[in-house]
Amino acid sequence: PLDTGVELVTLVLDAPGLDAAPRGTGPSLASVVAEPSDGVVVRGLYDVSGLRADADVMVWTHGDSAEALQAEQRRLRRTAELSP
Repeated sequence: PLDTGVELVTLVLDAPGLDAAPRGTGPSLASVVAEPSDGVVVRGLYDVSGLRADADVMVWTHGDSAEALQAEQRRLRRTAELSP
């Protein structure tokens, strides 16, 4: 059967909290990845620094709907490590 889900790859442009003390006060990236929102699977986080000039981290997610993936992307961006 065909997979009816939606996939989203997010490139995080600036993620200095991965190399230094986190800047934000939100939840940890590890906790958000460990317990994604309903209908969303985080397939992987990849370090793309040095491979792409415009991004530090790539987040690969899969979900039931585009709306669920957008909500998860917002949750990820609010983590202490990835928040601006």
